[in-house]
Amino acid sequence: MNYLLYKVGEFLACIFTWDFAYKVGAFLAKLQFLISRKDREAVINNLRVILPNKNEDEIAKKAKEVFVNFGLYLVEFFRFSRIDRVYVDKHFIISGKENIDSSLRKGKGLIFLTAHIGNWELGGMALSLLGYPLMAIALDHKDPRINNFFKMRRQSKGIEVVSLGSSVKQCYRGLRNNKIVALLSDREFGKSGYELDFLGRKKIIPRGAAVLALRTGAALVPVFVIRQGLNQIKIECLPALDICDNSSELDVIKKYAKIMEEYIYKYPSQWLMFREFWKE
Repeated sequence: MNYLLYKVGEFLACIFTWDFAYKVGAFLAKLQFLISRKDREAVINNLRVILPNKNEDEIAKKAKEVFVNFGLYLVEFFRFSRIDRVYVDKHFIISGKENIDSSLRKGKGLIFLTAHIGNWELGGMALSLLGYPLMAIALDHKDPRINNFFKMRRQSKGIEVVSLGSSVKQCYRGLRNNKIVALLSDREFGKSGYELDFLGRKKIIPRGAAVLALRTGAALVPVFVIRQGLNQIKIECLPALDICDNSSELDVIKKYAKIMEEYIYKYPSQWLMFREFWKE
């Protein structure tokens, strides 16, 4: 059933104009906010933690914005086939591109560190269309048809997709070939990370980015893809983290956890987290 919904969503998104597709996506997202109690309460409970000074009406408003931003995210993903270099040049602003270029010139590869903020899928696609050799680490979907649906669309824009379960060797090989490995690092799917104070409560933060950086010497560059309106996206590429020879995994994780916190606090309605974050 979910696979059919993805296919129908893609069909509808592609037959409409951009403006109308966004309107439909926003409408359906608001409808989902009303009818999906589980998702609505998960988002609201997350926002209660990161926005402790907001009242319930303000939190509910922000939660609805989260749903709408996710609806826009899906529209853009479904319309991947319509996005090309011309679209990227027109609708994207890239800040800090020099941080990518200077890191790649060292020849040791580059690690993108990001979170579930804005439209990370669209950001990766844009950078790939600009010629950057991008590898994306992705969690496999249980339904192989849905997994293939996502994988093919990423690959169609030049992104090499690496399954989370078999990612280590491929990441090392990619970095040796001076490629970019992109990691979402605000959610740990196992128990191998480090427990830190994150957004006001204890949470396990993934260690993968820190391990790769320390073992390969690849630069670790935080990158966030922020929505600035319909059809307007800003990719913010921050300076590479300062990692010393004697830095520990925990030292590095604390640095990037702090940066992710700053962006989630700054853009709470763009943090697309539909599970109760601290109950996982």
